[in-house]
Amino acid sequence: MEIQRYAIKVKAQPLPLFETPVGFGEISNAESLLDDLATAIKANKAASSGIKRSNEGGWHSNTDMLEWGGEAARKVADTAISIAKRMSHFEGATVDDFDWKVTMWANVTAPRGLNALHSHPGNLWAAVLYIDMGGEPESGIEPGGNFYFEDPRFPLAAMHNTGFRMRGGDGLPQKYQIPELKERQSNCISCLAATRGKGLQRQPRENICGDKHRRASAPMKGKVLESLRSRAAEAVVINRIE
Repeated sequence: MEIQRYAIKVKAQPLPLFETPVGFGEISNAESLLDDLATAIKANKAASSGIKRSNEGGWHSNTDMLEWGGEAARKVADTAISIAKRMSHFEGATVDDFDWKVTMWANVTAPRGLNALHSHPGNLWAAVLYIDMGGEPESGIEPGGNFYFEDPRFPLAAMHNTGFRMRGGDGLPQKYQIPELKERQSNCISCLAATRGKGLQRQPRENICGDKHRRASAPMKGKVLESLRSRAAEAVVINRIE
């Protein structure tokens, strides 16, 4: 029964709290860097069978790319650390008070291969750099595919009704997967390592990518506090920095 006694009005607005930061950019003047990375990755792929992680239909190097990737890999690691520092804040400390460490690997993705949806536990930041998307300019075929991000709150929002979506600060229903990032050569994507993501390769030629992740630790505490990874693709991808 409707209660007529209280003629109240509600004035409210959504607050876009707890945003999930994602850095999406492009490295310029990178031709020599990308060429050197691709050369090192192809040589390592010829010498090693690699390992199985999130790669489906592709090759994943061991996580020691900083040992065989040369100066180019070290430059990518330093760049990823710089991005992570700009996107980080520590209460009572600065980003330079920590020892940032990097672990890096490479992925070569076969035609229509992918990296399955995954996160990077134990790390704070993850990043990816795309090196070579595997396309032939004269073919007219769009190389690469999409990079998908999943809302880190999922599946909480859909536990009771899979059609449920929260409205964001713009008043529109939020997506729990964002498939709108088109992978391009020299793209660099940085995100919280807890954010699950996956890459889909559509180009009918293999691509190469590398991953790296970084970790910042406080020497005085001897405890790992965060990490960052980055990935690059030809699909040459440099995956993780730790």
